[in-house]
Amino acid sequence: MSNELPAKRRKAGGFFDDLSIHLYPAALSKIRQGIFERQIPQNGGQLVSSLPKSGQILVLIEDNAIEPARLQQIVRDLSQKHPNPEATYLGMSWLSKCLETGQQCLFDEFELKVSEPKPSESNLGKMTKKDEHPKESYVDRNRHKFVCAQSSSDEATSTHPNKLITDELEKLAGAYKNSNDQWRAFGYQKAITSIKNYPKAITNRDEAAALPNVGKKMADKIIEIIEQGSLQKVSEVCNNERMQVLALFNRVWGAGPKTAEQWFLKGHRTLEDLQNDDKLTAHQKVGLRLFHDLDERMQREECTEIYAHVQATALEINPNLEVVACGSYRRGKPTCGDLDILITHPKLDDDLEISSIFNGLLNRLRAHNFLTDDLSIMSEGRQRKYLGVCKLLKSGAKHRRLDIIVVPVEERATALMYFTGSAHFNRSMRLLAIKMGMSLSEHALVTDVVRVNKEKANTGTVIPTPTEASVFEALQLPYRAPNERNH
Repeated sequence: MSNELPAKRRKAGGFFDDLSIHLYPAALSKIRQGIFERQIPQNGGQLVSSLPKSGQILVLIEDNAIEPARLQQIVRDLSQKHPNPEATYLGMSWLSKCLETGQQCLFDEFELKVSEPKPSESNLGKMTKKDEHPKESYVDRNRHKFVCAQSSSDEATSTHPNKLITDELEKLAGAYKNSNDQWRAFGYQKAITSIKNYPKAITNRDEAAALPNVGKKMADKIIEIIEQGSLQKVSEVCNNERMQVLALFNRVWGAGPKTAEQWFLKGHRTLEDLQNDDKLTAHQKVGLRLFHDLDERMQREECTEIYAHVQATALEINPNLEVVACGSYRRGKPTCGDLDILITHPKLDDDLEISSIFNGLLNRLRAHNFLTDDLSIMSEGRQRKYLGVCKLLKSGAKHRRLDIIVVPVEERATALMYFTGSAHFNRSMRLLAIKMGMSLSEHALVTDVVRVNKEKANTGTVIPTPTEASVFEALQLPYRAPNERNH
């Protein structure tokens, strides 16, 4: 009788062609098993329900959820009960990697070697000396390199010994961002973060090139800055008319790099030129009308006044509400470009109540003449979000950008992290989650996520995260307070 699973029709021509695969069930969730049982035949592989005595076969074992010593015991037991010299034992992460990259990956990094215990070791669960230091996964080896694993220090990053270097490089990063060269801008930003975290002054090219995210070309630029006090490329890139106009247009609220480029190509060069453009959106008209107010960063004291007014108004609706000012304010920065305010309470899990609090707060703030311009009102899942403009009720007050987000209590921690930032810190957290087979958003931390060609093939399982610390713990990271996330 055949060991093949007849219910799964095999599709020829995939990257699993000629592979027979057995999924060992220990610690394998039903969700992941169901996805794998669909994806293997779809990509040319043959699922096998039991282990054959001969013939090539891959035996896949869940290596993320089983301790190394237990993995060794499983491999030994299987090889003894089902001896087959052509069987290859791999961690299940090999399969996830294949599906993510869309190609068959090498076995080397994922192979589970069969190692016999020494005769003196009567307990099969005891690790051999070879296993005392099991091979770490890519994530375990590199977790400390992720930005989210490192603490930022405002004092350190503002007075670090390589500030001249990072000031010059940040000019280029900003110029590339304004011109929609996001990949190059991101590359510069990663290098800047590494340099800021370096504890001593860089003195030579090799020292610079050895830093994370700093290659030979970037090291050449660093040495030029050290030797000349500036970087010629900054003048070439930043000081031409196009870049200067794009830098101005990108500061208009409601416009991004693509829009700024379109305005430039239309022949616009000043804010006055934009006022005559009949294609401006409603948001851009607000951004242009209030340009000078919205372009100016708020002092922390002004943010505190805005926060206090929103908080007091919210507590009139329900005194049990938790109202938190997020963004750069929560990270302890002395100035802020806008203010994000997150609202929830310990029992807020009903959608009608969420909407009631959200709408009631906006109506009261409008009645106070505190909100001057509504930019966007949206529902994202169970969250309600308002983007708008406010103005303190006092002489000389200026228009300021304000976001208000009301979230259910089960999304409190992940939303709090997301809206606190920084953006670079958040990207690093999300990337680490992906590397660990998870997904992190403002809504939840999800595990058992399978990706095919970088797209999620399933919804996964939500991990309860009642606090920010629990999110860090699930990602095996040390907790970082908000003022340590200013990357």
